[in-house]
Amino acid sequence: MAIVSNLSPKSTFLFSGTRCRTCAQVIPDDRTGFCAAHDERASSHEAILGRWCCELQQKLEHKQRRRWVAQGKPLPSLGGEATASEDALWQRANLLALWCEMSLVELEADLEFGLQMHDWIANIEELKYDMGEQVEYLLHCAFKITLENKKTFVFDPTGIQFGPEWAVLTPWDEYVLDRETDLTIQDQVRLQRQTGEMLHQVVRPLGRNADWQILEKWQGQY
Repeated sequence: MAIVSNLSPKSTFLFSGTRCRTCAQVIPDDRTGFCAAHDERASSHEAILGRWCCELQQKLEHKQRRRWVAQGKPLPSLGGEATASEDALWQRANLLALWCEMSLVELEADLEFGLQMHDWIANIEELKYDMGEQVEYLLHCAFKITLENKKTFVFDPTGIQFGPEWAVLTPWDEYVLDRETDLTIQDQVRLQRQTGEMLHQVVRPLGRNADWQILEKWQGQY
């Protein structure tokens, strides 16, 4: 849940290039934030979903930005070596680094509304999984979104703290493959189903995953 930030080093953001807001793939500098598959001209459900998820991530970022500035903190910057796009990524990563658990609370109402508004979205669930030894066994939070056509995606609003290549929206199978640890996400979900218990609360309905004891303890960070 990234309460103690494991922010990716500055060097991974420098020279990372301009990236699509949705899939984090490197794109030409003259594009306006999205690759051709995810920009406003793309009409697939994945593209529409991706742009909506980016709007929700931006809402989180703006809320944290206001608190950051109110506390008198200078906004993070990579310095003169970075392009505007790379600096924006670094700033976003810093602003969202402590908001993993809080995103479950902040985005619940928006996601519930989106579920009601878009009949092609079948279900939205919370995802909380053990990231393994590489990230000190943190529990990371995201959202699992299943469409009516059975395609499944992970919306990860704060994953950018672990590197610029962490996309906002990723197909479920690809996300699971890229996040393999000692006990993979699929293994964690399988054990959850087999035992009838919520092992690390892997997948649960919206509004059920936030650890309020931790949020109250770290209230000053939010």
